[in-house]
Amino acid sequence: MRSPKDNATVAEAVRHPIRVRILEVLNEQDMSPTDFVNQGHADFYFGRRPNVSHVAYHFRELAQFGCLEAVAWRRSRGAVGTTYRGVARDEFIGEEWTGLPAAEQRAISRAVAQGLIARIDGAMTAETFDSRDDRHLSWFAMELDERGWGEAGTVLADAFASIGRIQREAEARLRGSAEPRVTATAGLLFFESPPLAPRDEGG
Repeated sequence: MRSPKDNATVAEAVRHPIRVRILEVLNEQDMSPTDFVNQGHADFYFGRRPNVSHVAYHFRELAQFGCLEAVAWRRSRGAVGTTYRGVARDEFIGEEWTGLPAAEQRAISRAVAQGLIARIDGAMTAETFDSRDDRHLSWFAMELDERGWGEAGTVLADAFASIGRIQREAEARLRGSAEPRVTATAGLLFFESPPLAPRDEGG
């Protein structure tokens, strides 16, 4: 039986800010709630070193939402500690995507969006998000016909391919180089939204 949380929205899953931080960290490394607390990842959100059981609750909730999975267990002082792993993935396209059931598509979309939100939150917390004047942040709502939808999707697919090429070329140049590395995150979003509310043109 599927959990009611399988169809939850991104907002429901990350309704507490500490969960966004958990997703950011655990999509990069496996960790238990105890490790997460002891390494100070939660201090910023609570203003102090929180109780492990409080953080463990959020780990379990994220696991029920399908955002984390348990990968290891260890017994310590009569209790069983669980190590979790983030399940966000950065890309699902083409036949791999269209062949999935609708419920699984929703779960994957939620996890990918949560991963991106976590990256943004981490950069803002570390104050790197706005550290460069040429950083890019923009979005807007629009109404399209089918042709416009297809054209916009093609532009974004081309941009995705170009960014992938840039990444590969940069990695090749950096191998064996003493040049500083710039850790960056690029996100491309394009999705159908609920209808826009009609505008009041006035009298």
